[in-house]
Amino acid sequence: MSKLKKATLLSEVYKTVFPEPLMNSQELNAFYNPEIIAIRGGKVMSKMQTRLLRADKNKPFKAFLMGHPGVGKSSALTWLIQEIKDHFQAVRFSAKEQLDMVNFRAFDVLLLTVTELAEQCAKPIKEGGCGVRVDDNLIRPLWDWFATTELSETKKEEITAGVGAGIDSGSTLWGKFIGLKAKVFAEAKYAGAREQKTVDYRLNNISELIQIANQIIDSCNNLLRQTIQKQWLIVWEDFDKEGIPKDSIRQLFLEYGHIFNDLNAHMITNIPITLGYSGEARGVIDETPRYLLHDSPVFDKDHGPHKQGRNILRAVLERRMDIALFENDVLEHLLVASGGNLRDLFTMILDATDLAIGDKLSKIGENHARNAIVTQRIEYERRLGTDRFAEEPIDFTEKIQRLKEIYHNKPDSSRTDNILYSLLRSRAVQEFNGERWFGVHPLVVDYLVRNEHIIKPEDDKPFGGTI
Repeated sequence: MSKLKKATLLSEVYKTVFPEPLMNSQELNAFYNPEIIAIRGGKVMSKMQTRLLRADKNKPFKAFLMGHPGVGKSSALTWLIQEIKDHFQAVRFSAKEQLDMVNFRAFDVLLLTVTELAEQCAKPIKEGGCGVRVDDNLIRPLWDWFATTELSETKKEEITAGVGAGIDSGSTLWGKFIGLKAKVFAEAKYAGAREQKTVDYRLNNISELIQIANQIIDSCNNLLRQTIQKQWLIVWEDFDKEGIPKDSIRQLFLEYGHIFNDLNAHMITNIPITLGYSGEARGVIDETPRYLLHDSPVFDKDHGPHKQGRNILRAVLERRMDIALFENDVLEHLLVASGGNLRDLFTMILDATDLAIGDKLSKIGENHARNAIVTQRIEYERRLGTDRFAEEPIDFTEKIQRLKEIYHNKPDSSRTDNILYSLLRSRAVQEFNGERWFGVHPLVVDYLVRNEHIIKPEDDKPFGGTI
């Protein structure tokens, strides 16, 4: 594959300025600027790196990674995996890509983890494995567990005996394992089609599955150490994505939260930031350290330009496209409107680029950027009025009042209650590093100004918005 290069023409921008995370070393080397980590999380990722490197099989590294949507968690994990590649082999999973986001259960996560790990272990070294299969005696119990939990408990002994009798050779057993993996992945992706009795039975027998999983994990780790002197790192992502019901998150991380501590594996799992702050989590996931990636500031507390934040964002973009493709000051307007969120910045740039191409121009003009910003502003205003996760609806006037308090840096405006959680989830409020201060997103400041909830200065003083 050819080396990725930054775009020098508008027609090339879509190839390099994409809102999806960087998921491989080629993209990372071409486009990633590690300075973005420093401004978002201080030493968060380097701290994780240090603790991973000193972890051993007797005390596995466990971590929950949190961050608001678009702060770059997946790209930061790609960077981390690249930094520790001489010591760890990572296996990544995506709740968004590999699970039925509405109907998945805790055992789906376990089954996906252990089957993918066993198959990855068997791959050749050049493909990220160690070229050795897990022993048949460890595969057999996994097959038995899955086969018997599909049926009633009264048939367990009969079916187990039948399955065991039908797998006499290693090749036959491995073939059955590959078939099992395919079925596990299919079920996890279309979990809503399962019978409730199957779900109930598997949940009741999840402790047995944990024991089986640990035996396979231990074997995979031993094989990897013996062949290439590395350890496996399991990474679960996207559990904070829109579309996963709160009840599913609660079941996995609270009701069955012990499985992440019980698994004998190095693990990094991302969780919704509101779960990490929730009182429900105390005593359940508190055993696992939580690491937070903050937002990137484009304004300071007093609504003046945050020069370091803007410069780093600009440097990130310069690795992807020629800045000369923007007319004067256009990029600055887009940086401000993004609120430091790279996903939003890239989305607006793509919109503005397409508008410029449609006008048969070679540069992105102010009118193209303005139209892209308006589209993004509407999205923020729409989110401000909805609250999918709230147990009880929060009155809109309460949200406006809190936004005004945060904007004016009122004492106690950052108190962690349901109103603040709602504003953080909708991205109306941002959380920044250092003193853990909060700010109102520039596009939401626009809303407050336009509706006279706050007064814009008349002498061109900074006010934290875009209009």
